[in-house]
Amino acid sequence: MSKPRVSFYKIVISGQIVESFQYAHPVGYQLEASRKQNPYRKRRALNEQQISASSLSRTRNSLIRLINANSRMWQNEGVVIQPQFITYTFEENILELTNANPLFTNYIKRLNYNYFHSKQSLARYVVVPEFQKRGAVHYHAVFFNLPNINQRQEFQTGDFASVWEHGFIKVKNINHIPNVGRYMTKYMTKDATDRRLVGRKKYFSTRHLIKPVVISHDYLASEMNDFLCTLKPIHAYLTKPTEQNPLPKDNPTFCATYHLEPEQLHTLKSFYSLPEYESNPLLPEII
Repeated sequence: MSKPRVSFYKIVISGQIVESFQYAHPVGYQLEASRKQNPYRKRRALNEQQISASSLSRTRNSLIRLINANSRMWQNEGVVIQPQFITYTFEENILELTNANPLFTNYIKRLNYNYFHSKQSLARYVVVPEFQKRGAVHYHAVFFNLPNINQRQEFQTGDFASVWEHGFIKVKNINHIPNVGRYMTKYMTKDATDRRLVGRKKYFSTRHLIKPVVISHDYLASEMNDFLCTLKPIHAYLTKPTEQNPLPKDNPTFCATYHLEPEQLHTLKSFYSLPEYESNPLLPEII
């Protein structure tokens, strides 16, 4: 059995949003302990509601990072495409995702044909289903490479809404929002035990999206953290065990979130493109 690799740091790069984690005690990565001996399987001892809450928290984090990894990362002829936030509602009172999801899938096919002039799936997006107070399904979507929708023109013509066919749409300008992923997750159902979402995906997305980059190599991550410490974070906090936390941590962690300008992001990425790291066998662990 190989010796576990440990690190005091972790860096997560999701587009222009970068998270830096500093642990009070080193955290092990890619441990090879058996399932019976693995101490990280204590989660089984939690009750079902706690597991659901922790699962929803992980899903939210994954969604935030996936959206940020793609926001303002797509271009058209060298021009950065701004993400577009669109809400879709049904004119009919559709209450079940089983009935609503196929309608949305068919809509995406029409969207590709009308706006990308292709039968292939070229639109890049993430969608979160939500239930209105009356129980009806609606969808919140972020598109990363959709041509800009002129809201004034759309109000006059309704061309984009006509492709939806099932009701109403609302386009919201989010150009001023740096952390699009966090903005999107506020629309996720807060009740982790909602029976309507049991066995259902909390969000779905197209293929071929850009994935977040996670760096946990201790020396490399610490170098990157030193660079980030010269910048001002948009959010920073110290994790502490709480009664509300279903998985209290005995390892206090300092977390800082940054919004990097393109030049700063280029500098940060240059750390793991240096020759001494390109030949490092640990680099395949950078995902």
